[in-house]
Amino acid sequence: MNELKFNGKDIFECNKGELNIALQMLNNAWDNAERMLAFAYHPGQIVRWDGKKGSQEGVVTKVNIKTISVLVGTVRWKVSPSLLTIVQKAG
Repeated sequence: MNELKFNGKDIFECNKGELNIALQMLNNAWDNAERMLAFAYHPGQIVRWDGKKGSQEGVVTKVNIKTISVLVGTVRWKVSPSLLTIVQKAG
């Protein structure tokens, strides 16, 4: 496994304050990655994802900052863009 360092120190040698800062940085990076993924989606696209209730497929109705609204039949789902796969482009 690769070494994980924060401020030049092994992560296991960091104090609680440094770990909190590192965690906040990781959360911000994750949020930014989710936002960047959302740019790939547009209303009208057909998407698919595997969720708690099995595989779902629906139409993108709205792109939010952290979630994509997808209509499956009459049910509207809010799905993380990292879970989605584009089946058919809009248009």
